[in-house]
Amino acid sequence: MTYSVDIFSMGCVYYYVLTKGGHPFGDASPASRPPLEAVLSHPIFWSNEKILNFFQDVSDRIEKESESSFPVLRRFEIDAKEIVMTDWRDHICTHVAMDLRKYRTYKGESIRDLLRALRNKKNHYRELTIEAQESLGHIPNEFVNYWISRFPSLLPYTWVMFECLKQEHVFRGYFAPDYDFYDVLRGDDPINMDEYLALNKPLDQKESPKLDKEFWKSKSQAKYQKWRSSRGRGYARGHVPREPQQELSASTDNYWRNSSPSPGREDTQET
Repeated sequence: MTYSVDIFSMGCVYYYVLTKGGHPFGDASPASRPPLEAVLSHPIFWSNEKILNFFQDVSDRIEKESESSFPVLRRFEIDAKEIVMTDWRDHICTHVAMDLRKYRTYKGESIRDLLRALRNKKNHYRELTIEAQESLGHIPNEFVNYWISRFPSLLPYTWVMFECLKQEHVFRGYFAPDYDFYDVLRGDDPINMDEYLALNKPLDQKESPKLDKEFWKSKSQAKYQKWRSSRGRGYARGHVPREPQQELSASTDNYWRNSSPSPGREDTQET
């Protein structure tokens, strides 16, 4: 008997408690268990620097994609409400929120926008106010902890969702090449990503909710105007009724909802 036996038993007990009665390997045979290389690729073993690089790589990969033509992004946002805790902007401090609002708009219900905010604050860290820098802490350790402590499911969820792209060069260092955690974590309802991508072809424009007139009106007057003018119908171009801009108020819980920067404005340094 060695110490490793005790460690294994302790791990089984932890798993049993945390999952309220589950077995770490379920009914799976030993052959289906992840090899050591796959286990070591799990984010629980990553440094904060690697975590930060991963978030940036994911953000850069999906920033210019659309849900209508990129099914991975569409699937990624399905569980967004749980990951961003309804609206991630309500869970960050006022100083960081104020800085984010200076340059572009962010959708609080979007995981992609949360990752973009994280990425932009890291890349433009030296341009932040002293108060925002103190809130975020030093890069990478305190900075990463700031975000994952507020959104604890962000890292594991993003990692699992993007495993299907592990053959892309930018993601090869984050995943085990010969083992897929995605199907295992789906339990009794596994999803084969090859089949998923084949079945989820790009949406027809008429089927996409994001091309709906009322959707754009509620999200962005500027985008709605562009949508409408490109189809040559509706109001005359340039005559979209705009809601009056309300006074900025960072001291209230509804800061994000009560302030409206210039629609569509995006700082040249922040994307």
